[in-house]
Amino acid sequence: MTILYISTFFIPVKAQITLSRDQLPRSGDSAQIMNAQLPIPGPRFAATGPGSNWDFSDLQAATPDLVWYRPGIQTPYFLFLNSFGTKVQDSLNLLVVSLQNVFEFYNSNNTRWAAVGRGFTVSGIPIPAFYTDNDEIFFFPLTYGRKDSSTFAYNISIPTVGEYASRGGRVTQVDGWGSITTPQGTFECLRVKSTLRILDSLTFQGNTFGVPLRT
Repeated sequence: MTILYISTFFIPVKAQITLSRDQLPRSGDSAQIMNAQLPIPGPRFAATGPGSNWDFSDLQAATPDLVWYRPGIQTPYFLFLNSFGTKVQDSLNLLVVSLQNVFEFYNSNNTRWAAVGRGFTVSGIPIPAFYTDNDEIFFFPLTYGRKDSSTFAYNISIPTVGEYASRGGRVTQVDGWGSITTPQGTFECLRVKSTLRILDSLTFQGNTFGVPLRT
């Protein structure tokens, strides 16, 4: 899958911006997110390079969400003591079992912002899954032209079922800077593109089933 992040910085500047860990979420932070109906994809989605202007002033607000980065101890997966998490999915269907209340957990330092674990609930039992290879999502300083590669992996044992494992790689590139216009105003920003290759597998009753590689 390919994810495009438009990272905004709310202090007016006249040149490209640089982002550090101070501009990304930390434990206890929250943000009100307004979901919107996306317009038909066109050239503005593909615009890259320096001095770009992404005009999304025609977005129509739909439903609001509150994203809260809770300290690990304040979530059902309290073993994540030195990280903070947010709910990313209501459920993950693995056909033979459904994983509920899916959380992603992060921590950061001066060089990177990374996912370090996931939390799943099975039959009412919370199960933490610590990454054996952390997923470094951003490397700092985040500035135009930067390109980084990283890998990630984790697995969990599911009672009465078996094991679920996920691994893959990520290439992250800051491929544009400029301004973005939304119904809330115009802001200086960086465009960050992440391309992920993900390989999942499920072991059930002694048999391992692989999920086709996703990009």
